[in-house]
Amino acid sequence: STTFSHGRTARVTAAALGWFFGAVLRVRRRHVERALRRAGLELPAMAVYRELARHVVDLVGVALSRNPTLVAFGPHARAALERARARGPVVIAASHTGNWELAAFALATLYPVSVVAKRQGVGLADRFARGLRARFGVAVIEPRGAFAWAAAALRAGRVVAMAIDQVPDRAEHGEPCPFLGAEALVDRAPFVLARRTGAAVLVAVCEGGEVRVLGEVSPDDPRAAARAATALLERHVLAHPASWLWLHRRWRRPPPRRGVQAAA
Repeated sequence: STTFSHGRTARVTAAALGWFFGAVLRVRRRHVERALRRAGLELPAMAVYRELARHVVDLVGVALSRNPTLVAFGPHARAALERARARGPVVIAASHTGNWELAAFALATLYPVSVVAKRQGVGLADRFARGLRARFGVAVIEPRGAFAWAAAALRAGRVVAMAIDQVPDRAEHGEPCPFLGAEALVDRAPFVLARRTGAAVLVAVCEGGEVRVLGEVSPDDPRAAARAATALLERHVLAHPASWLWLHRRWRRPPPRRGVQAAA
C-alpha cells in the first residue's frame, strides 16, 4: 500500500485537492472530458482529478516520512525484470500511470535506475520532484542529449526508464499509433536505444499500489516495437482508466524539423 492509504487527513486532503483542481480551477477539464469520450469511456472526469490528487498526497507523505512506504514491486514484475537483467541491459517503457514517481523509487531499491524526464513547468514542483528522486537514488537524464547519456547508463549496468506516452520533441522521431480513440505519436527513442545497446524492453505501469510488467517487446524493429508497447499500454488504461494522466496533451503534434531524418 502507499502512504495515502494511511490516515483520514490524507484522504480528506486528496479529496479537497481533486475537487479544487477539477471542479473549481477546471485544469484542462474540457480536454479530459473530450479524451474520455473519444476513448469510449464513461468515467467521470472528476475521478481522474481525485486519483491524481491521491498521488500528489502520497508523494508529499513520502517526502515527510523518515521511513516511507513505497509501492510494491509485484513478484511477477520482479521475476520478469530479473529474467531480462540476466540477459543484459534493460529499458523500461514507462508511462504516466498510477504513481509513476513511487514506481521509480521502488525500482531503485532493486537496481541502479536512470530516468529520462523533462523538467516540471512549475519551479517548486520541479525542485520537489528532483529532490525526492535524488533521495531515493533515481538519476535523472535531461531530454537534450538523452540518447547518449542513456546508452552510457545502460553500459554502466543501470536500468533506464523512458516514457512512451509522451509526445516526442520532433514529429519525425515519432511513430503514428492508435491510442485511446485517436492517432498519437510514440517516441521511437526507447526502442532505437534498446536495439543499439542490445537491451530488453519491458512495458511497465504502476497500478493498485504495485509495479506491474505488462509484457516485453522486441526492439529489432523500433516502429513495430512502438506500436506493440502502445497497444499493451492502451489495454491497461482501458481496464484502469482513472490511473492514467488524462490531463496530458497526448495527441498534439510537435513541429517538424527540417533537414533531420527520424531515427530508424
